[in-house]
Amino acid sequence: MDEHPQMAGWEAAVRDVIRDPHEIRMSTEYDTGVAFISDAGVGPRPEGIRALVAFDDKFYEKGATTGIVVTAYPVDIARYRTPQLGKTIYKKGGRK
Repeated sequence: MDEHPQMAGWEAAVRDVIRDPHEIRMSTEYDTGVAFISDAGVGPRPEGIRALVAFDDKFYEKGATTGIVVTAYPVDIARYRTPQLGKTIYKKGGRK
């Protein structure tokens, strides 16, 4: 987490958001990557955190592949009003 030193100590929160995300959006950086987004109030900033996971292949859609956490960072809506993420593929409490 050298890129985001403010995430030191938040590894459990990153695991939790991957297990039970508020929202999942396609990555614009990785063909087989997705961003797991927490609820507000998780992590070092009030807006929550995001964890970008790159999977081995597109079978992640069925839960049948492995991936690695590429980065995790606190959401900062003051600096980045519009996240550079793709379409929403899951939203808690929403329809797919």
